[in-house]
Amino acid sequence: LIEQGSPLSLLSPRQIKNYWVDGADRSIYILTTAGDLYRTYPAGTEERIINGSDPILDISASIDGKYLLIKGGSASQPTFYSLNLASGNRQLLPLGTAAAVWSPAVATEIAFYKSPDAPQALAIPSGSLNIFTVSTGKSKLLSRLRIFDPILEWKTSGEILIASRSSQNSSGSLWAYTIKANTLSTIINDQLGLRTIGADDGSQLLTFTAGSPSPRFSLLERKTDLAKGLEFTTLPEQCVFGAPLLYCAVPQIDYKISAR
Repeated sequence: LIEQGSPLSLLSPRQIKNYWVDGADRSIYILTTAGDLYRTYPAGTEERIINGSDPILDISASIDGKYLLIKGGSASQPTFYSLNLASGNRQLLPLGTAAAVWSPAVATEIAFYKSPDAPQALAIPSGSLNIFTVSTGKSKLLSRLRIFDPILEWKTSGEILIASRSSQNSSGSLWAYTIKANTLSTIINDQLGLRTIGADDGSQLLTFTAGSPSPRFSLLERKTDLAKGLEFTTLPEQCVFGAPLLYCAVPQIDYKISAR
């Protein structure tokens, strides 16, 4: 952790899987690889909030830092719940939730995709996209969708990005769901190894595809739908948008950025 005018200091000796900063008091939440969640304060003290005996696959904080969205269980049968950090109260999202993400504008709202309650004859059964309100524990249906193994990204209040999980040997697609219009539009269709991440204002997307003969790493302008190939290759999740700059961790073997 580096602060202006201060030397480099050790934040935690633990093996860290994820972390985020509470802007109110500058405390830092740390998720360890063992599944423990700690809160570390600037003075150097810490407290354990979650014991690693309950498996945690992923964790994220609400926009105001007062709630956590926790993905537990197993990869094939996950469970999602919200945790109020002040009271310790938990709210379980509906069973069958396959993916969930915090609202970028409302601290108590979570978008989630729920798998169908019972198997259907279709190859990919129909699920639903919903909004869960933490303060009431109630859900609101947005739309019926048929997406296999979805990934949700909610960058702007009016639009939710939905991707189908893919690999080097299986194709994936990316859609934009417009909340007010209740419409689903295709952004990228049927690409091997598709991985994406969006800018906070929704104007750009970083995309990675495992194409042949080599992978392609591009910056997509949403307004014009034009994609520009970048001069290096990495994964979108290794990058951070910081307009007007883009910061990426690039493997040294792929470090071919020109002076331009």
